[in-house]
Amino acid sequence: MVLDFSLLARLTSPNFRRAFVLLFAFFIAPLVTSAQSQVRALLEEARTLEKSGDYPRAEQLYQQALAITPDDSEVLKRLGILEQTEYKFDESIAHFRQVLSRDPHYPQVNFFSGVSYFGKHDYSAAEQSFRQELATPHPHPRCRYYLALALQSSGHADGAIAQLDKAVVENPNDADAYYQLARMHTDAS
Repeated sequence: MVLDFSLLARLTSPNFRRAFVLLFAFFIAPLVTSAQSQVRALLEEARTLEKSGDYPRAEQLYQQALAITPDDSEVLKRLGILEQTEYKFDESIAHFRQVLSRDPHYPQVNFFSGVSYFGKHDYSAAEQSFRQELATPHPHPRCRYYLALALQSSGHADGAIAQLDKAVVENPNDADAYYQLARMHTDAS
């Protein structure tokens, strides 16, 4: 048996590599860029529809964006947030899990996942999600407050008060945290 390496030599030649780069630059890259701009436009329009309360149409646009880029973390996150707004907690959690399976620290997904668990009254899972969010480089600004609510709801008042104390130190203008602290101290006395 004789092996012919001439094809391999031609595929690794500098001319072939240049031709491949040119092919990519002129044909494939514009398709990718076009898909990205389509998705961006769909996200913008969906967000506008969300603000006006047209959730079914916004969801359709998120689904269209997912048809273009099925594993796009930002699209999955935004769809999950929309589903959360509509009290579709199981669906939102499924989308958040998809994102977290690829990137456990994707910005704010642990927070929104925690809010969905909180909405389902699964305070243990909510607490876990909020703690994971707090471990990220830039946690959602309301995360500590919601962690305190989850702790309070699961009967851990001391932990809730500790989190609220930290929340007001981090954000002295957090009226919700002050209110919740005053309420908890009043209830305890």
